[in-house]
Amino acid sequence: MNEVIVIPDVHGRTFWKDAVERYPDADIIFLGDFLDPYPVEGITPENAIANFEEIIAFAKVHANCQLLFGNHDLHYICNFGEACRLDYTNSAHIHFLFSDNMWLFKLVTTRCINGRKVVFSHAPILNEWVDAVGETRDVDLLVNHLNALLSKINRKPREVEPYLGQISVYRGGFDEFGSPVWADVNEIDHDNVLSTADYSIFGHTQQANDPIITEKWACLDCRRAFIISPDLQIITL
Repeated sequence: MNEVIVIPDVHGRTFWKDAVERYPDADIIFLGDFLDPYPVEGITPENAIANFEEIIAFAKVHANCQLLFGNHDLHYICNFGEACRLDYTNSAHIHFLFSDNMWLFKLVTTRCINGRKVVFSHAPILNEWVDAVGETRDVDLLVNHLNALLSKINRKPREVEPYLGQISVYRGGFDEFGSPVWADVNEIDHDNVLSTADYSIFGHTQQANDPIITEKWACLDCRRAFIISPDLQIITL
C-alpha cells in the first residue's frame, strides 16, 4: 500500500504543501478545519481563503486526496452550533466554495492499514454519541450513514443538527458529549472512542507541541503533517 499522509487542522496554515510535495502518490487525508485562522498566528482571513482554494484545486486533480469536514467548516454551511472565529465578511464566498465542491468532502473515512480498520474523522467518535443518536457501532455502516448526511447539509440542515450539533462543556456547550466534529479529546475516558474500530485518528483539539498517540487512538492537531507507516506507526513529517 502507499503511505498515508494525514494533514490535521489547517486553519490557513501552509504546512500541508511540503507534505504533499514530498509524497505526491501517497493517500492524503485532510482532517478538516481549513479556515478561521488564529489571530495570534498572523494569518489573515484572505490568506486562509486563498490557501483553502489551493487545497480544493489540489484535491480536484488528485484522486488520492480526501477532504474531511470539521466544525470550522460546517458552520459555513449550517447555522447551528458555535461559530468561533467565523469570517462573517467572507462567509458567502466560503459557503459557495464548500457547496460547489461538496463532492470532494466526507465526514468520516476509513483505511485498512496492516489488517486493521482505521477510522479518520475531525474529532473523536464517542460510543456515547453513537448510542445516543441511535446509530450502529458497525464501522462500515456508521461511516456510510454519516457521509450520507452530507447530501442533506445544504437542503435540510435541521435534519443534520441532531447528529452533528452536540457540543459538550469542554467546548462551551451544554450537551453531555460532543459529535464527531465537536468532541474534545478531554471527553475520552478509557475505551469510549468508537470501540468497533481497530484504530481512530482525529484532530480538533489543538496540542501545544506533540500529538497524543495511544494504542487505540491518536489526536494529531499540532500544526504539522504526519505519515502513517504500513505497520501503523505515526511519524511526524
